[in-house]
Amino acid sequence: MNALPMNTATKQPSQPQNSQLSNRSAQEQIVLNILTLLHAKQPDFDTFTNAFAENAYYQVHVPSIRPIKGRDRLVAELARQLEDYEDCRCEIICSAGNNHRVFTERRDHVTMKKSGQRIFSSVCAVFEFNAEQKISAWREYWDIRDIQYQLGMTEEQMLALLPRDNKTGD
Repeated sequence: MNALPMNTATKQPSQPQNSQLSNRSAQEQIVLNILTLLHAKQPDFDTFTNAFAENAYYQVHVPSIRPIKGRDRLVAELARQLEDYEDCRCEIICSAGNNHRVFTERRDHVTMKKSGQRIFSSVCAVFEFNAEQKISAWREYWDIRDIQYQLGMTEEQMLALLPRDNKTGD
């Protein structure tokens, strides 16, 4: 497993050295690149979209939220999330992958737009790749109650932050 060391001055993940990059699979590098795209004020959703298969799905929270099916709906959901928060930083704790799957352990830091509150979520995610080396599945595992607690929200308020269109796309 590879971890991105933290830059203590900026409290941001340090860029990996070339020797660290050479140990990463091409798929692992794709995943790390798309997570880095989310750090921008205006993420490059065209580049983001190109990393995904047309029939890809994104499960925002396993097991409680059904997968969002289809690349366009997946990207639309990420854009919708950015309506609620900004200043996203995906701190990679470790990642591992092969030609078919990439696993990440990370801590996502965001600032909620309505309150200005800075929160974090510990996330484990699985990314699957198809034969064309496009991401075909993205599943995230994190503690909804932890976020609810940090925000001081009721369960109903927390649920309002989750995907608004939770149809399966079948």
